[in-house]
Amino acid sequence: MTYPHPSEKYRESVCTAGVTESGKWIRLYPVDYRYQPRSNQFRKYQWIEIELEKTESAKDNRSASHRPNLDTLRVLGEPISSKNGWRDRKAIIDALPHRTVNEWKAQWEGR
Repeated sequence: MTYPHPSEKYRESVCTAGVTESGKWIRLYPVDYRYQPRSNQFRKYQWIEIELEKTESAKDNRSASHRPNLDTLRVLGEPISSKNGWRDRKAIIDALPHRTVNEWKAQWEGR
């Protein structure tokens, strides 16, 4: 998560990165994290279930961007353990696509 930013439209907003069950990076925005009930204040490396809507905006054309329906947010279990040198967390992260900064730049410039 990024730090909260005051917003007239959303009170405050946070951009949150995540991973889908199918192993794809995803961007959730806006998330009014501190205004959620305590039971919905998920932690880093914790699975959640939430309905998403693809962001279709001239301002944000990133394929990973989605608008969460925060009324459907459900926290699932405890955060993934960091024991054994982050073994369980690494298993998820290492399976994700990785790119260098130069690869990202090349992709962006190729649009």
